[in-house]
Amino acid sequence: MSTYVNTIDMKECDDMTDAPQERVLITGSGGNMGRMLRARLAAPGRTLRLLNRSPVTPAGPDEAVEIVTASVTDFSAVVAACEGVDAIIHLGGLSGEAPFEDILHTNVLGSHHLLEAARRQGVRKVLLASSNHAVGYFSRDDAPPDGLPADLPPRPDSLYGWSKTAVESLGRLYADTYPLDVYCLRIGSCFEVPFNVRHLSTWLSPDDSARLINACLSIIRRQDISKDPESIIEITNYIFYFDKLNEDALIYKCKSLILLKRHTLANNAYQKFSKEYKDIYGEDFGKPFHEIIN
Repeated sequence: MSTYVNTIDMKECDDMTDAPQERVLITGSGGNMGRMLRARLAAPGRTLRLLNRSPVTPAGPDEAVEIVTASVTDFSAVVAACEGVDAIIHLGGLSGEAPFEDILHTNVLGSHHLLEAARRQGVRKVLLASSNHAVGYFSRDDAPPDGLPADLPPRPDSLYGWSKTAVESLGRLYADTYPLDVYCLRIGSCFEVPFNVRHLSTWLSPDDSARLINACLSIIRRQDISKDPESIIEITNYIFYFDKLNEDALIYKCKSLILLKRHTLANNAYQKFSKEYKDIYGEDFGKPFHEIIN
């Protein structure tokens, strides 16, 4: 996969059960979302390294976890925690409004520590927990018929939301500068059940969160397309569930279909993407089919 940032609104996608051999670091593993994801992200061949500033629940019987007690603001500890890791899920930080100095120190500086540690340790994939508050001042009146797209420009509604736009920008910088795939997940209200009226619009179930994260973890780099094009097509279909205008997914899907000599299906996928692009943005998709598949 080329180096890029993919900003994702977290929606439904199906389960992915064939996880590769990997070690995944989860920061903020003792927080609300981290606790809910711990069991849901367990998979054969996967070890979860759980980092949290206070101790988390010890490993249970046959649970493949490693526990690290440290803060994301401690750079040397974060560098050590990233050693031998294949991917990182960065949930650590303040999860709501706070004084500016605290937001800056924990959310922005802590995320910089994480990205720089990943670069130094050769980690190739980082999932950054962003938030709907990064675009919270967009209103329903701003939305086209199919809703607001996943790649909205920043429009934060708070200092907390601003910190998430800063983290997304840091992710963009590291993805453009280094061989690092960065995904910014604009998380909604992730709880076991919605508990107020607003959550009826923003609720994200823990199961759907885990499915989306598994989809991100399972994305295969571009040079591996020829090894298993069927699996890549399946992965791109998961991606299109929550981001139907994901250009990278279109490229992967069309190239994989061409490898399987399914040229008509590849062209159909391109035409569908182009139509939805024009419906949402009011202009033609800028890349011709031959450019997508070459």
